[in-house]
Amino acid sequence: MNDDPFANMVDELGGSGSSNYNNSSTQIKENLYRIAGLDKPVFYFTFSRLSAAKPRDLAKLPANERKAVENWTYRLGNYRDALALKQLILKSDIPDRQILFEVIEPELVAQNFNYKLSYFRYQNFIPNLYWNGLDNQYHSWLINLKQGKLGTSFASGLPVSTVLQGNVWLTLIMGIGGTILSVLIAIPIAIFFFLHGNSIVAKIIDTLLQILVVIPSFTMVILLIMLFAVPGYLPSSGLLDPLADSINYSMFDRVVATLPFLILPSIAYTYDSIAVLSRFINTLLHSQREQKYYVVGLSKGLSIKELTYTHLLSNALLPLFAVLARNFPLAFSGSIVIETMFNLPGMGRLLLTSISFNDYPVIMACVLITAFFSCFSYWLANDISEYADPRLRSQKA
Repeated sequence: MNDDPFANMVDELGGSGSSNYNNSSTQIKENLYRIAGLDKPVFYFTFSRLSAAKPRDLAKLPANERKAVENWTYRLGNYRDALALKQLILKSDIPDRQILFEVIEPELVAQNFNYKLSYFRYQNFIPNLYWNGLDNQYHSWLINLKQGKLGTSFASGLPVSTVLQGNVWLTLIMGIGGTILSVLIAIPIAIFFFLHGNSIVAKIIDTLLQILVVIPSFTMVILLIMLFAVPGYLPSSGLLDPLADSINYSMFDRVVATLPFLILPSIAYTYDSIAVLSRFINTLLHSQREQKYYVVGLSKGLSIKELTYTHLLSNALLPLFAVLARNFPLAFSGSIVIETMFNLPGMGRLLLTSISFNDYPVIMACVLITAFFSCFSYWLANDISEYADPRLRSQKA
């Protein structure tokens, strides 16, 4: 995949190979770069080893020339020599000058034009800090974000908000639903371990959970598809039957038709969380046995089972909120693999596709949304912990 975000777009406009096409495509890409603001520096300042080369000057060069000048500057340790070689190539009457720009050794270019290099290679090791001012890509993105604009997708030409609409909700539903499902399954397993930890069944389940923890998500997805995927019952890809749109399903019918597509992805989302949370809750329950109220309850004739359900469980689950707050970033990182392999139209697969096409506005939006919900999950977990535990409220007061 070309690392130029507009290269593939321009190549689709016509055939390549002729000099006229190369000149016109270069001009089109330069115009697209100016419209998208990619001719500006990336950030407010730049820390660079490019001796005497200002990033703002490099950004204004065409893509093919910029890459050559940057490589030559690194090799020669002198930006002025690299820029002089570029000017000599542009002023020459060589039919296809693109070949010279792609030459790795600038010494060959200098020898071809009888240009004497200065060889100040020591400058290559002197770092330079450049202040680019407010006219940079990141500042422009912040200004648009303040106005509620996430930019325009390079790949589709649609507003980023339109591209994200359906993808964000699927990832959120799968992430939140997977977390709730993990907790609901992990709590009974942890209680069973606590009450029957020495039984053979508990040891077998504990061994299985340890195996699940070490299985990577992509391996689990492959196993689920190979062992359990059944067309029509447990589909291995997609989100909805293609015939659903033609049959005019109601909302309820569409939800029912979608559920079989989510069973295997839900297992892939929750299997490792169930293993980790069940062992963590079991540890919390054992820590409560050292509290005085547990000894007092036993002295009053209460059974361990009664104490577990009435006192231990409610107190042991308080630290669980802090652990669950970490689950959203982990769920999103896992969604990249799961959504891609199950072909689900979620934000994880969208991010991976955007990275492949260098669709920077969509990448920035995905990272922004992930950071926002990560911070929100930590804030929500902190508030729930304070509400559930009066001791935290008194310490805050």
